Amino acid sequence: MEKEEVVGEMMDRLVELGRVKAEDRDELVVAVMEREDQIGTGVGNGVAIPHARIDGLEKAVAIFGRSIPGVNFQSQDDSLAHCIYLLLTPAEQAGQHLQTLADLARVFGDCRIREDVLAAETAEDVAARLASA
Repeated sequence: MEKEEVVGEMMDRLVELGRVKAEDRDELVVAVMEREDQIGTGVGNGVAIPHARIDGLEKAVAIFGRSIPGVNFQSQDDSLAHCIYLLLTPAEQAGQHLQTLADLARVFGDCRIREDVLAAETAEDVAARLASA
């Protein structure tokens, strides 16, 4: 699966959950992919954090996805991403955006957390393991 398909699938889930409006879905995918085209958001060690700052977004929105085969997000270490965390933040909250990216990189920098998340068998297990991190 290509990264644009993964971002689209994750955005579809955000629409299903009522976190983003269906009519905004395509525009949000484009924003994330435009950011992705600037530089890949693979942070290494099997982790990617595709993200974008969005004009008019009221509050930050995020979703986690896991890919067993992995997805190429152009990581500097050439690893495929198995843990993918999509982040959308309001454009005017640049500080929060950068802090959240730093926090996510720190959390996923811990190999035990990555291993726990990849070993989880249900979405609830993944959520619990991320919450404990």
